[in-house]
Amino acid sequence: MRVLRITRHPLQEAQKIGLRVAAQRLLGRDDEVEVIEHAGTISSPEEVLELVRKHQADIVEAVLPITLLAAVMELFRKEGLKIPVIRAVMERRVAGETATFEWRAYEEVKSIKVETAEVCRLDELNELNA
Repeated sequence: MRVLRITRHPLQEAQKIGLRVAAQRLLGRDDEVEVIEHAGTISSPEEVLELVRKHQADIVEAVLPITLLAAVMELFRKEGLKIPVIRAVMERRVAGETATFEWRAYEEVKSIKVETAEVCRLDELNELNA
């Protein structure tokens, strides 16, 4: 099983085990898990699709802006890909001025609905300041 991790965050030790369990549960197989790391910037859902195909990924773990993640899932749907998308649930711990993040769980992202309404535009600000 191949898991494509699209994130700049390093894979923690407990997270490695969790990733294997999540992959087994989602895919119903007991194969070894191969983790493919991609820490680069993603600008489009097509880039994610290209990485999935290039690495023949079975699962995608993604840390992406919500609108980009929604577009990725929509593209997967349009392409007929049944690849689970998961996200890590992290707990933030603060000690003094230092914050660390500890992995707590994996969640499958089943769907994303993004509704927006514009509340302010740059050209409006220019008009207000004129």
